[in-house]
Amino acid sequence: MLALEKFWQKLKGLGDSGDDTENACGTECTLSLETVAFLQQLVGELGRNVLLYQTALTHRSVVHDPATIGMVESNQRLEFLGDSVLGMLISEYLFKGFPESAEGELSSNRAKIVNSKSLAGFARSLQLGDYLILGESADHHKIRSSEAALADAFESLIGAIYLDKGIQAAYDFVIHHIIEHVNFQTIVAAEHNYKSRLIEHTQSNHLPPPSTP
Repeated sequence: MLALEKFWQKLKGLGDSGDDTENACGTECTLSLETVAFLQQLVGELGRNVLLYQTALTHRSVVHDPATIGMVESNQRLEFLGDSVLGMLISEYLFKGFPESAEGELSSNRAKIVNSKSLAGFARSLQLGDYLILGESADHHKIRSSEAALADAFESLIGAIYLDKGIQAAYDFVIHHIIEHVNFQTIVAAEHNYKSRLIEHTQSNHLPPPSTP
C-alpha cells in the first residue's frame, strides 16, 4: 500500500504542479487546477471524460519514465485520431470555401495547414507547451519547444475534443484556433517546395510518381 501511495503521489506531480486537483476533474485525474482552467478557456466546459484531455497532454516521455512505464498512456493514439479529424475538417472547409480551386490546389493548401510546422505554430499561440505532461527524466525545456511535440499535442487535443464533445465542437476549435488565426492566410499563400509541387502535379494528373535518377 505504501508503494502504491508513493507511486500515486509521483504520478500526480507529473504535470509540474503541486495543486490538489481531485475536486477539479475526478479521483483519477492528475491535471493541475491551472491546466483544467486552461483547457476550459480553450474548449469551454469539459465533458464527462476529462482523462481524454490529460492523455492529450501526455508526452511519450512519461510512458518511458521508469516510475510510470507500462501504467500511463501517451498522446500518440489520440494524435492519430486527431490527425484524421483535423484533415477531414480542413478538407471540408477548403472544399466549401474555395469552390474554384482544383483538387491539386486544395491538397496543397491542406498540406500547408496541417503540417507539423504550421500546427506547432498554432500550438505556440496557445502556449500549449507550458501544459505538456512530461517524464521526470525528459529534457523539459527542449520538449516544450519541440515542433513535433507541439504538433502532436495539438492534434491530440482535437482528438480529445472530438471524442468528448463531438464533431461540431472540434470544428469550432479548428475555426477559432486555425482558420481565424492571424497567420492563416500567410500559410495558405505560401509556396510549397518544388518536390511537393511536382508530386501534387503527378497525382492530380494521374501520372506515374517521380523517381530519382
